[in-house]
Amino acid sequence: MSALAAAATAVLLAGCSTQADADAAAAERPAEHGAAPSPAGEANSASHWGEKSSTPPTGGSAEGAVERAREEAERQRAAHAAEGEPVVRNTDIPAPEDYGFGKPIATAEDGDVLVYRPRKVDGRLRVPVTVTNHGGERAFYRVTIRVTGPGGYSATVHVDTHTTGVHPGTTWPTELTPGDPEHPVPGNPEVEITSSSRLER
Repeated sequence: MSALAAAATAVLLAGCSTQADADAAAAERPAEHGAAPSPAGEANSASHWGEKSSTPPTGGSAEGAVERAREEAERQRAAHAAEGEPVVRNTDIPAPEDYGFGKPIATAEDGDVLVYRPRKVDGRLRVPVTVTNHGGERAFYRVTIRVTGPGGYSATVHVDTHTTGVHPGTTWPTELTPGDPEHPVPGNPEVEITSSSRLER
């Protein structure tokens, strides 16, 4: 290589090095002086901002916001509440006539025990009975009822409340199912109370 060619090559290399140094200095300068970031810097900044936006905002937790909303709702309800006494629902205990059995056809124990006209359901008789405790103490009842009809039909059924008794002022309703497999079910049977007892304890 001639001396002239070697000198030209040295000048060319020096120029490239100078340009590279200039580019590096230009890249560092925005960070030092607060200039706008490069496109790559913008992408990094956006990603970092997105991560921050997913965290709850400062100034109160989510539970605190829910509690404040609940308190506000209570204040609104109190402000718009109707005046006067609260509505009291009817808590009356059903009476014997409230069960839809009709008029009683037999009674016992001073009206505590009422037996109603039987009705036929699915080919069998059902005898409605209500037991109402008109006393001041819990009472236990035992009642025997006989049902008869044409053709020799005869069946006996029982009411026994000795498991739990009947509390004062309450009614214990039931439907008894008499049966006489040897005779057909009568259409208009006769009903009578053959025995009854009442015990307070």
